[in-house]
Amino acid sequence: MKAYLTKYWWLMGIIGSLLLLLCSRVGWYALVNFLIVGMAVYVNRQASQRKVRIEGNLATLRKMNKVQKRKFLEADAKEVRTIQSSNRMLMYLCLGAAILDAYTFFYNSKENIRAALIQNVIPETLDPYLLAFGLALNLVFYFAFVMRMNENMVKGVK
Repeated sequence: MKAYLTKYWWLMGIIGSLLLLLCSRVGWYALVNFLIVGMAVYVNRQASQRKVRIEGNLATLRKMNKVQKRKFLEADAKEVRTIQSSNRMLMYLCLGAAILDAYTFFYNSKENIRAALIQNVIPETLDPYLLAFGLALNLVFYFAFVMRMNENMVKGVK
């Protein structure tokens, strides 16, 4: 299961966001979830490129003199801080988007407002299920993304 989640984490995010987009009470407010998935793909790509770059050049890194290695480690530390801060920010973005989606659903239900991009495609009786499954898949997306990032992070070069 872990192998499946770490391979298809981005698909979980897209499907969860699509379910929220189809929910007539959340609708276009769920577009922010697609932006979060896009940011997660970008951060994961940065981490995987760093991993490939370091693992592919281990022999070269070992042959560097102290000055070269210090400059490389400083640049690498800056890149790692950038990736880690983006990774931490995604947790708050996912939580904020989930709160926004739930609040929008309950507010629009109370006020009887529809926020759907596509009207009358899915019956309104399915809205709570779409919300529940969409939020659950976005939660799975976040944890699968974290597992993938843990796979992509390389320990420091000595």
